[in-house]
Amino acid sequence: GAGESAAVDVKLAELEQEVKEFRRQNKLLEKLRGEAEQERSTVAAEESKIASHWKEAEERFEKYKEAETKKLRRERKDAEKHVALWQAQAQDLRAERDALRQEIQVVQDDASRREKKLKGELERLKAKQEETHARNEEVTRELKFSEEARIAVQDRERAAR
Repeated sequence: GAGESAAVDVKLAELEQEVKEFRRQNKLLEKLRGEAEQERSTVAAEESKIASHWKEAEERFEKYKEAETKKLRRERKDAEKHVALWQAQAQDLRAERDALRQEIQVVQDDASRREKKLKGELERLKAKQEETHARNEEVTRELKFSEEARIAVQDRERAAR
């Protein structure tokens, strides 16, 4: 009769409300999932860019090191030629040798400074990569937490029925 119809109407209204709430939570979860995916994509792009910069920096450093080594060998060879040519003139030879040693030291000091600078850049890029990786893990944990919360809500709703 009328009592059953009213009870059915009440139950129908409750179910419609639950469906509305479920859809609202689903939209929120989809939004969160989309944001997490976008963040993950951004982090992956940053990691890729950092890895690329890091590799380029390492390649530049290796090329620089090879060029400096060749340059130092060439300069040393030149210095030895000068020594051989002026061996008869001992005083001039000592002055030339000292000048060449100073020049080599300047080049080595310069190479050392450049190497330290490149190593600093590499360390900075490594730190940035680690920071990006940590952020990616954080976003993954947040997504997992959101998914677990959604599942818990669904379980509670099923249990309440």
